[in-house]
Order: sequence, then structure tokens, then C-alpha cells
Amino acid sequence: MANINSLMSNSSSATSSLYGTRNVLTGLASGMDTEAMIENSVAGYKTKITQLEQQQTKTQWKQDAYRSITDKLYAMNQTYTSYTSKSNLFSNAFFNNAVTTSAKAVGANGAANVDKVSATGKSSSDIEILAAQTATAARYSADASSLGLNIPGATGNNIQTGKITVGSLQGTLTFTYDSQRVEISFDESDDNITTVEQLRKAIEMKLGEQKIGSDKANLLIDVAVSGNSIQFTDSGGNGASPYISDATGNLASMLGFTPSSSATSVTFPAAGTQKDVSMAEYLNGKQINVTLDGVTKAITLSGLTSTNSNGDALKTDSLKSALQTELNRNFGNGKITVNITGGKLDFTLQNGNSTLAVAAQNSKVASALGLGNAGVTNYLNVEDSIESLIGADFFTGTSPAKAASGVTFTAETNNAGFYKGSDGNRYQKDGSNYYRVNDSDQRLYELKINNESVYVAKEDSLQNVLSAINSSDAGVKASYSKLTGKIVFDSKETGAASGVSFDSPLAQRLFAAKNNGLKLGDILDDSWFGPDGKVKLYSTASENIGSSAYKGVFTKESKLSDFLEAFNLKSSGVQLADSSSTTIVGNNTESLTGYGLRLEKVSPNPNLNIKITNGTTDGGYDKEMSISKFIDLVNNFGREQGRDATVVAKVNGEEVTLNRSSNTIDMDGMSVTFKESFNVQTNENGVFQGIDKTDGSEAIAFKTSSDADSVYKTVKEFVDSYNAILKEIHDAYATQPAEKNSSTHAKYEPLTDDDKSGMSESAIKSYEEKAKQGILFGDSDLSALYSRLLSVFSNGSNVGALRDMGITTTFSNGLTQISFNETKFREALDNDPDKVRDTFTKSKEYGAASDGIMTGIKSTLEQYASTSIATPGILVKKAGSTFSSNSLLSNTMQTQIDNVQKQIEKWQSKMSAKIDYYTRQFTALEKLMNTMNSQSSALAGLMGG
Repeated sequence: MANINSLMSNSSSATSSLYGTRNVLTGLASGMDTEAMIENSVAGYKTKITQLEQQQTKTQWKQDAYRSITDKLYAMNQTYTSYTSKSNLFSNAFFNNAVTTSAKAVGANGAANVDKVSATGKSSSDIEILAAQTATAARYSADASSLGLNIPGATGNNIQTGKITVGSLQGTLTFTYDSQRVEISFDESDDNITTVEQLRKAIEMKLGEQKIGSDKANLLIDVAVSGNSIQFTDSGGNGASPYISDATGNLASMLGFTPSSSATSVTFPAAGTQKDVSMAEYLNGKQINVTLDGVTKAITLSGLTSTNSNGDALKTDSLKSALQTELNRNFGNGKITVNITGGKLDFTLQNGNSTLAVAAQNSKVASALGLGNAGVTNYLNVEDSIESLIGADFFTGTSPAKAASGVTFTAETNNAGFYKGSDGNRYQKDGSNYYRVNDSDQRLYELKINNESVYVAKEDSLQNVLSAINSSDAGVKASYSKLTGKIVFDSKETGAASGVSFDSPLAQRLFAAKNNGLKLGDILDDSWFGPDGKVKLYSTASENIGSSAYKGVFTKESKLSDFLEAFNLKSSGVQLADSSSTTIVGNNTESLTGYGLRLEKVSPNPNLNIKITNGTTDGGYDKEMSISKFIDLVNNFGREQGRDATVVAKVNGEEVTLNRSSNTIDMDGMSVTFKESFNVQTNENGVFQGIDKTDGSEAIAFKTSSDADSVYKTVKEFVDSYNAILKEIHDAYATQPAEKNSSTHAKYEPLTDDDKSGMSESAIKSYEEKAKQGILFGDSDLSALYSRLLSVFSNGSNVGALRDMGITTTFSNGLTQISFNETKFREALDNDPDKVRDTFTKSKEYGAASDGIMTGIKSTLEQYASTSIATPGILVKKAGSTFSSNSLLSNTMQTQIDNVQKQIEKWQSKMSAKIDYYTRQFTALEKLMNTMNSQSSALAGLMGG
């Protein structure tokens, strides 16, 4: 008798489990083989399901075969054409790095210059370098003290000596809510609570900081005022009652409650929540942070006293003494000296090059000691806002950035007065104007560097402004050094065209040096000052001058403004002025423009010079400079103009002079980098004048050698991988399916579970290998791919060059592959490495007349094996790739597999329903036969049978 549970043995497990739950009655009463009858009735269904499962299996085999090819194509692309790969044959750098070019001395004295240059690649010309002056980038450098910023130095504001109001609530409250416990604290800084509503807000805010209470996303405790008390109730919908389970300090007594499960309210104290204490009492025990040369110590104040018994005023001497004692103990005697001058703390350092910062640990202490929230430093504090550095008056007289014409605006939801502009920026409307704002609703001002706009708020710190400049397209790197005290702007590009310009009032006000902050020694170098460090100033249009022309004695430390005042010779018609003047007084009147340093000459006299002697006699002038030159020095103070590189070389025996903006110069295919200048003559301004040596004994030439082994190894591995892929692709579409019988041409179909049940594992493996054979036979995509991969080496402008380096195509047994001749390739690499490189890497996209072989290969690999979600490759779109999880779920063949699976499930459901139908019928028949048999037996017994 057939076993009905074997009916679906080669179907899905879901269907088998369905049969496992049935209670099937066999034909014991009827004598019929009911299971065999059911199996025969649904045999057609079973055949259909088997056919669909075999179809599904073959589609999966095809999918796997495609993926095997696709994944190898992807791996080849990553290995040989990706910029992240060390074996990237698509990169010039791979070949250039394998070609070693070194400088060598020409003549007896050239060795000293060999290390001043480096080179890569190989030139098609004979190159000798006779002299080189390196290119430089423009730089602007200014001492922060010359910028006219509000830098108080290490001096604070006025010390507060009187009584101070502090919060009288001290301690912590512990709330318990639905098994949660949260603490909030009060201390003397809570000094602004004067009403019950203010106390309620303070409690709610503190609960919110602990993620319970006023945190709107998790509002669990409702804090409400009722008369003079504050009630705590549940607002989380949990039915729990919040209460104060513990209290420390004076909170329980001040707020009138006893910690317990019934403590659900507090009372505003009749005495209030503030008290006045003496400044000495308040500051004793407080700490400030002192940082000397990067080392921070916490200084605790102690021993402070008042000037009288009422504690009305702090005794500042006790503060000075306490600070000095702690500074000496922490940093050593005399390293930092503290004084109180004019009611302000003032710090001086033993070492003038040291850096100092003094800051309080809370704002109330900072205010009391006059330190300010940012503290005091002996250097420019880049964390200060630019408003505090240049003053609020500047922004009062300067308009914020307005919207450009043509910008349209859309009002922001729930933010009245603010708009989104069609240019992508935010704006605030004020009257008829739209002013640009940041995400914090602060108005922005335009700061232009090198004519590139950067938008900053007056509340921004100077550090944030410098960072914004560095991330902009201004082409400069801006920085501040505490060690030198200078702000520096370096152009990111070298060459004469590089520069640093401040092109807006805000940029000029922040960064341009101010005359009143400069010293004479900033403008004139040491050679202008005599042995005693002094100079006498004269101004004359003739060589022989009298003492009447004598204008004063100056040192390096003399203010430039004093020097200029002495030099204002109205009788000569010449006057110099700085930007603090609005006009120049002289024979003409002219308006000064811009900010920072600016000196102009009225009625120019080319014969008028500055003459300086050493300060000891009236004659024997040591230095002389034209007024024009002096004006130029002042106007361009701190600026170093960028300079082009100048190289004098012999190219194939002919001397040429090259001027380039970069220090890396292409010299007929060889890239030469100049690290230092050598063999050059310059004028007083550092401008190249000519070659210092002309006999060639200090010249430099170049020697090129190739690391053929590394290039050969990579190319050989590439060719081997390429051939393996060609073979797999060719075999996939050219191999016919195996036949079980040559006369009937019957093909191998996937095995069913019934088939496998009687076979060994090796037999199953052998059978499936034959069944998978030719699974992609005749595939047009693979045929086209094979042809394209071959055409890179067999067609086009590179065939001749490839043949010269030993790379050709060969045909054998129906398969064309790439042949690689090691000897010829090494010879080509030694004789002309640039030709080898270009044959692989050149690209029309970058100006070449034709593409190299890797361009064609990369294009083909990406066309067929790209894993891009937007533009997947042909094979990836068809079958997916293990290198793209998205493609595994979304590809043509997976869709086919999923559709077949739906059909299988549909037919299984039909068969299951039919089996259920027959099972019910035969079960009813069996029950009826059992009943009839029972009745027949009973009748037979009654009849004596």
C-alpha cells in the first residue's frame, strides 16, 4: 500500500510538514489502497511542481555562473584600475614610481646641489640645471599687538570688593518617580530666584537637564505653582506619584518639607532664597585656573579678609598675598608676579616668551575678580568674539550682509521674521531689508579675503573666523601662534600671482596692521641702527645738509607714529600720514581709503631721501632710502610677495630660462621638483638677476633607471588574470550542454530529491557537473564581452606599441588569449619606460590623442561589472554581484527565481487542497464501511451466523 506521506518527498518542506499534520485513515475497512489512489489523483500536480523546481534550479545555476564571471571582472577592476590599489596599471604614478630618476653632479662642485632637486619620470631630452631660484608663496604676517585689537594683556577688569548676593539654597533634592531616582542641586550660583514662579522654573529646568520633568520628549513630572507652594504630580500617565525622597544641605528646612513618600510639594521660604555675604567670605575656598606655558594648575583662594569688621569691603592686599603665595607654590618663586593696579589684577612673567592664561571656574567668581568669562591672557585669545576684539562701534557703523538682488524668500514655519532664500541662505527681515543670518539667528557680516567672501557673525570667536577662512575658496591658510604672537596668512599656491589681500572693511579692521601699533624696528632692519641701537633722522633733497634738517633720535622700540610725526616736513611739501587720519595735509588734500597701514606722498619728489646716521655724529650717513621705498615698506608691512620659480637649464646643449609658478616643473616628460635655490644672483629685493656660476662646475644632470622587476611582475599577473577571465567567459558561452543520449539529445536536468535518495554524494556531484555544463551556452552578452576584451589588444592605435613590448594575441583550440614575452617587455621598459607607461595609461579625457589599453579595459569592466546602484553593469543587472548586497536582492534572474517560487507555492497549495479533498472523502467512506461492517457483524451474531 502506498504511503501518502511520501507523496511530496521531493517538494518543499512546507508541503511535507502539511502532510505530517494530517490524520489519514488507510483502506482497512474498504480494502482499497486509498493513499495510492490519492497519489495517482495528484500526480499531475506533482509533475508540474517538479518541473518548476528544476526550472528554478537551472536559473540559480545560471545566476551563479554569471556571478562567478562578474565577481572576477569586479576584482580585476579593483586590482588594476582603482586609484586605491598599489597595482593600478591605469595610473601614471605606478609606472613613474618604478622609474627612478636621480640627480647627479656635473663638474667638481655640483655635489653640493644634488640634494636640492628631485625628479620622477624620464625626459626625452638631455637636461642640465645650471641655476634655480625656488618659487615662494605670498605671506602676510602681523604681530597681534599691531592690529589695534582690544587685547588687555594679562590685566583684568575692576575687582568687586563690596558685598555680593548669592543663592541661599544649598544642597540636593532626590525625586523618586515610578522606581526612578533623579537628583537636582542648588548652590550659591542660584542667586536669581526671588519669586515662587522663578523657583518653579528653576526646579523644572533642573529636572529637564536630568531628562525628566521639563524635557518635552519625556515630560514625566508636572511642576506647578499653587499659592506660595510648588506641587509635583505625575504627567507621564503611569499613575505613579512623584515625591521627594531625600534632601541634603538646608533644602528641607528652607523649603518646609520632610523627605518621605508624602513629600509632593515645597514652600517658597519667607526669608527668600538670597543672602548678601562679604566678598572675602564668598571668595575664600574658590578656585581659579592658571595656565603657564601650557601647564594648568588650580589655585585655591584662602586667607582673604575684609577691611572692617562688617565685611563691607575686600582687603585687596590679602587677595594679592593669597594669589602670590599659591602662584609661587605651584609654579616657582618669581615665575608669575601678581599686582593690583588701579583696582585690577595684573600679572607679569619672569620669562617674556612665556604664555599665561588666568580664568575662573564659574562666571560669578570671574566677575568678582574682574577676569571676565574668557579670562585674561598675555596673548591674543582667539576664543574671544570678534566683537569684543574690535569693539561694538565697528558693527554699529557697518551694515550686515544683505540679500543679493533677485533672491526670493520663503517664510520659516514657527520662526517669525526669518526666511529661507532661493540662494540657500537664511535671512531675517528688518523693514524692507533682508539680512543674512546663521542657524543661531545671528546676523552675518561679509569678510573678504583675496576677493572671496566669508560670512561671519560678530559673536563668532576669532578661531572660528580663521577656520571659516581656511575652509573657504580664499586660497589661504590663516593661523595664530601664541609663541610668536603673530597672525599669519599663507597663500596655498606659490608664484608671483599668489597674494593675500583684505578686501572688505571687516577683514581690514581685523587683520591689517595699524600704524599706532608698530615700532620703527618693525619697518627697518637691524642694519639701519648704529652700534648703540640708535639712529638720527634727516630728510633732504641734497647730499650736504645742515643740522637744521635733523629731526630726532630713534631706536627700534620707537613708535612708528612718532617717527612719522618727526618726518612731516611741510616746508618740503611732503607729508606722511597713517590711517587714523582722514586726510593728508600738504600741497594737496586727498581722502585716505581702506584700513590699517597706509602712507601716501603728496607732491612726490624723487630726489627726496630718508638719511639716517648712527646717532653719534651728524655726518657719515650709514643708510639711505627713497621716500617712495619707505612708503612701500610701510604700506606692505608684514607682506611677502609670492615669487615665480626661475630655472636656468641646458636642454640638449641649448641654454634656456624657465619661469614657472610652481617648484615642480615638467621638463620634456621628466617632472623636476626644486627644493632650494642655488647658483643664483639676486638684487636687494630677492629678485633673480642671473647665474652665480657660469663654468658649469656646479650644474646638475639626471640619471634614470627602471625597476623592471616590479612592473614586469604586475603586468605578468595582470595578463594571467586577463587570460583566465577570457577563458572562463569563452567556455561559458561556447560550451554546449552535455547530452544523456546522443540519439535522443536528451539533456541532463536537475536531480529531484527522489533521484538523489538512491545516489552517493560523488555520483550526485558528477551528475550535477554534467547538468551545469553549457548552462550559459550561446549567451550573446558574454560573446560580446569576450570580443570587447580581446579588441583592446588586437585593434586600435596601441597594437604596434604592444607588439614592441612583447604583448600580442594568440589563437589555439578555438580560444584567443594574450601572449606576454618577458624579454621584449623588459627591453621596452629599459629603453623607453614613458612609452610603456603611456600605452597603458593615456586617455583622451586628459588630452591624449588616443586612449591607452587600460582606458578601454576599465570602460568594459565597468560596463559589465559596475556595482553602482544607479547604473549597474550588464551582468550585475542580470544576475547580481556578491560585491553589492543591493544587487543580490534586485536583479533580473532573482526576479525570475522569485516568480517561479510563487508558481511552486501556488501549485503546492492546489495539490494540498486536492489531497485534503480526497482525504476527507476516503475518511468518510472508511467510517461508513466501519459502521456497515459493525452492523453486519451484529446481524450475523443475532442470526447465529
